[in-house]
Amino acid sequence: MAKAHKKTPVKEGPIKKGMEFTMQVWLAGLGAFVKTQEEGSKLFESLVKEGEAMQARSKTTAKSKRVTGKATETWDELQHMFEERVSRALSRFGVPTHKDIEELSKRIEQLDKTITTLTEASKPTPKRSASRRASTSG
Repeated sequence: MAKAHKKTPVKEGPIKKGMEFTMQVWLAGLGAFVKTQEEGSKLFESLVKEGEAMQARSKTTAKSKRVTGKATETWDELQHMFEERVSRALSRFGVPTHKDIEELSKRIEQLDKTITTLTEASKPTPKRSASRRASTSG
């Protein structure tokens, strides 16, 4: 017979804060997804209507290519809008961007080089031993 597993509550501290932060990021992502779906479906319906109207008017391949290009641009704008919203949500929670991490990495490398240079410069110069001085002065 298996024992019931008791769930121990997470105490205040970094682990609980981390769990709460993870949940907030998850919820922000879901919110951005829902918002994009709502606006995306309206945009999609609008694009379908525009496409139908253009197809009825177009008789050449060139016109069809323009419609395809416009639809692609619109979808690219939609994707960009979604990425912007997710980025803003993550920014509000203090999640660093890829650019922030790259800048910090470069700064750490610069500091490491500076520390190495200063450490090497502050090392004392080796002194001659007494036996060596005696042999050279004699």
